[in-house]
Amino acid sequence: MRPEVGRQNEEHVTNKPTLALKCFFLAMAVGLVFSTLLGIYMAFKYNRSRALVWSMLLIGTAIPAGLLAMMG
Repeated sequence: MRPEVGRQNEEHVTNKPTLALKCFFLAMAVGLVFSTLLGIYMAFKYNRSRALVWSMLLIGTAIPAGLLAMMG
């Protein structure tokens, strides 16, 4: 058996789990974005105070951005 054939076969086998993992993480990312957008939609639709929703969205964006700015 040639060593090149063995290496190609090993590379082919390791690519299948990598592709499956990438597809899994893509599905998770799409689900996270969808649930986040759905939560924002529901907050605006079912809450009486739009100012409260906007302030929570701004605070929830500003705090992580500020922490990232302090770290870098």
